[in-house]
Amino acid sequence: MSTGYDNGPANAVQPAELQPENLEANEYSTWQPGVVPEPLSPEQANASPLILLVLKDGTIYGVTDYWLDGGQLHYLASYGGANTLSLDHLDLQKTVDENWKRGVSFVLRPGPEQ
Repeated sequence: MSTGYDNGPANAVQPAELQPENLEANEYSTWQPGVVPEPLSPEQANASPLILLVLKDGTIYGVTDYWLDGGQLHYLASYGGANTLSLDHLDLQKTVDENWKRGVSFVLRPGPEQ
C-alpha cells in the first residue's frame, strides 16, 4: 500500500539543517546530540506504513513503531532513532484523523509491534 509520501532515494543527502549533528533536542524528545542510530534495513523500512504522530503544538513525527509505557509514548522515528514523549503532548484526535486519511490504523498499545 502506498502512503503517498516519497522519501526519495535511500542515499539522498539531507539539507544541512536536517543533518543529525545540526539538530537540537526539544522539550518533547529524548534525542541526544552525537548519538546516531543504526539505519533501518530495507526490510524494516518497507515492513509497515509510516505512522504520523501529531503533537498539540502542530509538530508531526513520522514513526515506524510506537507504544505506551509508564505514561510515556515511546516511538521509533522514521530515520531509526528511538524517542519518548509525554502522552500529554500528543494530539490524539488529530493523530487518529491524519492516519485514517492515509488508511493507517492508529491504536495505542502496551508494547512494540512484534
